[in-house]
Amino acid sequence: MNPKETNREKYERISQLIGEQRYGEALNELNKWEADHHQFPEGKILRSQLEEILRYQNLDIYANTNLFMDPWFDE
Repeated sequence: MNPKETNREKYERISQLIGEQRYGEALNELNKWEADHHQFPEGKILRSQLEEILRYQNLDIYANTNLFMDPWFDE
């Protein structure tokens, strides 16, 4: 980020990255911004949400089909 950017421009940049689904880059930009602004409670919430998105985005839902929990095996 350009050091002369205003807070609004930084918000818009992070927002644009999220809109383009570039979550890793948005998280990096947010971390840079939080390093400069320690009193930024919305950043903590946004960071946790981005981390959750990245965690589930990289999860292979077909790796475990959970067949052993089918109800017809309960006898």
